[in-house]
Amino acid sequence: MSNSSTEILTTPRRDDLGLVQITNSAGISISLLPSGAIFAIEHADPKRRIMINQVLSSPIASGLGRLFLRAGGPEPAILSVIGPEAGLRAGASNDRFVWEGNGSGVSHRVTLWLDPRSTAWLWRLEVVNRRGSDLSCDAVLIQDLGLGDQGFVMNNEAYVSQYLDHHAAQHPHLNHVLMSRQNLSQGGTFPWAAHGCLEGAAGFATDYRDLMGPGYRDADQFGCGFGTALPSKRLQYETACAALQSRAASLAPGAATSWTFFGVFAPDHPAASSDADLSLMETVERAGEDWAPREVALSVPARSLLQDAPPAVAGKLDEKAIRARYRKRIHVERVDGQLLSLFTPGRTHSRHVVLRDKEHIVARRHGSLMRSGQELLPDETILCATAWMHGVFGAQLTIGNTSFHKLFSVSRDPYNITRASGLRMLMETKDGWRLLTVPSAFEMGLSDCRWIYSVADRTVTVSATVSGDEPAMQWRVTVEGAKCRFLAFGHLVLGEQEFAHHGRVEIDAKRKRFTFRPDPDDRWGQQYPAAVYHLVTNTPGRIEATGGDELLYADGKRRSSRSASRRKSA
Repeated sequence: MSNSSTEILTTPRRDDLGLVQITNSAGISISLLPSGAIFAIEHADPKRRIMINQVLSSPIASGLGRLFLRAGGPEPAILSVIGPEAGLRAGASNDRFVWEGNGSGVSHRVTLWLDPRSTAWLWRLEVVNRRGSDLSCDAVLIQDLGLGDQGFVMNNEAYVSQYLDHHAAQHPHLNHVLMSRQNLSQGGTFPWAAHGCLEGAAGFATDYRDLMGPGYRDADQFGCGFGTALPSKRLQYETACAALQSRAASLAPGAATSWTFFGVFAPDHPAASSDADLSLMETVERAGEDWAPREVALSVPARSLLQDAPPAVAGKLDEKAIRARYRKRIHVERVDGQLLSLFTPGRTHSRHVVLRDKEHIVARRHGSLMRSGQELLPDETILCATAWMHGVFGAQLTIGNTSFHKLFSVSRDPYNITRASGLRMLMETKDGWRLLTVPSAFEMGLSDCRWIYSVADRTVTVSATVSGDEPAMQWRVTVEGAKCRFLAFGHLVLGEQEFAHHGRVEIDAKRKRFTFRPDPDDRWGQQYPAAVYHLVTNTPGRIEATGGDELLYADGKRRSSRSASRRKSA
């Protein structure tokens, strides 16, 4: 006889995440994760709660919002100066969050301050040149926008963005002021926000497509360095944001400067935005006069492996490799002589093959919807999952209802900016862990997908296949070349929305298997009390460890799930 143990956990709701929150009398609240990432910016009144940002940040990664310091000169750099970035120290008081750090010969300190009386907040970035030569620099704030009820925003971010109307107004000394209005009524109101820079904005953008876009899907960082101006053109597309570029500064060694960006919110803006709304900027300017520095205790937050793992950039398959792998090819797509995609004929159906270079240029990412069974119409026993080319191996995995019965979360942005959604994989290399993102080739069949990564001294293939006979899905990883380890992790929902349910997770470490059940107090758990997912392996001897998010931290400490009990049996 041998001992085995099963650990029972519950998935975290937002009140289990260790959030630090600042609020004011006008109903604005901003919450910070222990990692130093902004979780949400919201407004609440007796009738409703409105998400001002678009995506809730992940405890092991981040969200969409960013603040960058761009340095020029002989040592150009783009420094992310807020959030869970390496080397940043973070802290909070009753009215502000602070981040502080050093990098590339620059000291920087950011204060996010919430005005106690109005619906305005300020981002103040202070910079000191520690280099031995002059420094030219500027700053870029990017705020993702939802401006709607949480259920509305999280149901379809692209749909929400399409109903956001942006207006760029010219202020006498603030220059560009971006105004964004949710045109789809939220319970009879039309939420509105404006963003700008108190020193005057030099440029702006209104959608992530103009900032990160398709090329960011396997990029290591924001690609617009110092000297690259934001487009200053309104784009009404599918990943809405308010992005502002400060005016540039030139600093002698030891010199300092600062910029202050702002946001201001109106719960209801019945009319479309117009230049007449510039009168509301007096509120922001008064808030700027009230801001005062304050000492805040700072510490270095714990960082996950994912936050330190750059993408594993896959190599391009040349014509010889493509001919060897795909001997028969039809519907070959070329642009300016560059091979982008093709089909391979089969006895029952063709397979669509998309190459890396095409994923780098299309605004809407490549993906495939896979479902089990043979039925023509959906029923409550069908397993359904979405695979995305940029390294999401199973998002919105459900059995039955695709809204309420989620196992893994939805991939919520098309450019792979949020890199913890759905099912993902890290690959260990001689340089540390790397995140699998855009592959060299992505194959789509009727019931399966395959990601092929040509990376350094190995070729890694990840396949995902759904069963035609039962609600089941299988993932398989193969390696040609040097051996390596993988760490697969999935963002659990076990319900309708992330961080809204106490789903139950049983981890059998000896048998290397998981059992997932919905929250018994949730609608899914009440309607289907016997509902269960199982995650198992047919190669248990090759699995070193199973567990929760403790496997993603160097100290092995669990952070975002709760242990309900532990039982041992013989």
